[in-house]
Amino acid sequence: MEMGKKSYKGLVVMFIIFIALLVGAFFLPIHNMNYTTLIIQNIMICWIAALTVVIYFSGKIYWYTGISYEMACKAGMDECRKYAKKHMHRFGSVAIIYLIYSVFSVIFKFSTVTDLYISMLLVIIAALSTISVKLNS
Repeated sequence: MEMGKKSYKGLVVMFIIFIALLVGAFFLPIHNMNYTTLIIQNIMICWIAALTVVIYFSGKIYWYTGISYEMACKAGMDECRKYAKKHMHRFGSVAIIYLIYSVFSVIFKFSTVTDLYISMLLVIIAALSTISVKLNS
């Protein structure tokens, strides 16, 4: 399977969807700002996970910082998918963990600040864990 031509159209579409979801969250009939904030945090984390899924299936790992289109072409689609799969698993796990955490946050009425810290911590851990992921070319 070939890499195809270099394109960022899919990434732009993903960002448009992201912005639409965030704006849409404010139109939900929820009058509790803590819940709205929790929904927004879930949208952000799930969007990152969804982006990694799109990158995995498209093989467009050059959307990640530090990987050029030329590096991706040289590595080949199989290596690109292996690289993307590691990112997808890490950020997908974070999304699942945060969704589960969100249920407990609502039940036990955790503060918005706690929700924010937990979401940031999970994303930072996932991001730092991908530093060791290398593209074999």
